Amino acid sequence: MRDCPWVCMGDFNEIMFYNEEIGGTRINWKDLARFREVVEECKPEDMGFRDPKFTWSNKREGPTMILERLDRGWPM
Repeated sequence: MRDCPWVCMGDFNEIMFYNEEIGGTRINWKDLARFREVVEECKPEDMGFRDPKFTWSNKREGPTMILERLDRGWPM
């Protein structure tokens, strides 16, 4: 099993970079850094992504709108 390719994917409820969120509360930089550190430790292959840039919305408009990129997938 160890030598077989696998993929890690899902809704991680955390952003990796500050530009992956619009609106909402202030970004918790410690959480962002910890999540990115764990991901980078696994050395996943970067496949990039296509639109839409944001994968989650609170479905509101105006000043209360929140958009985030939470869903990801990495081949390992």
